[in-house]
Amino acid sequence: MERAHRIDLKLLRYFLAVAEELHFGRAAARLNMSQPPLSIHIKELEQQLGTLLFIRHSRSVALTHAGKVLMEESRRLLANANQALARVEQIGRGEAGRIELGVVGTALWGRMRPAMRHFLKANPNVEVLFREIPMLKYFFAFSRKVSRYANGVVRASGT
Repeated sequence: MERAHRIDLKLLRYFLAVAEELHFGRAAARLNMSQPPLSIHIKELEQQLGTLLFIRHSRSVALTHAGKVLMEESRRLLANANQALARVEQIGRGEAGRIELGVVGTALWGRMRPAMRHFLKANPNVEVLFREIPMLKYFFAFSRKVSRYANGVVRASGT
């Protein structure tokens, strides 16, 4: 069974800076921190993973095979994490998400189709799902004031 790792993404960012710079001092400057804490964080990461990530010489640093693999995987993982967080922020601002529309079959053939095309063009990060509602269920829901459905009519602008 695989062991679950609980490694802070910050440690991976620190590792990636050192791996790309191959120099603790330059990586520390890039991260706006001093070199000793960066070295401590890298040693902590190596301890958590149970392997050396760098071969340290007096004036140079090289990646071990494990370090090269972690560099590739860290780039991918951090890019995915950043993308996920950006998507969540878009949803929070109302710029992305999902709208589910319950429609009576004939609504899709009228003015709703051009209105939806316009909406989707203006809001490319919004997914719209259409759920056809049988006419009887539609009337039953409104007669009982069921709030899952909204009653609306699409009108062309200027009408």
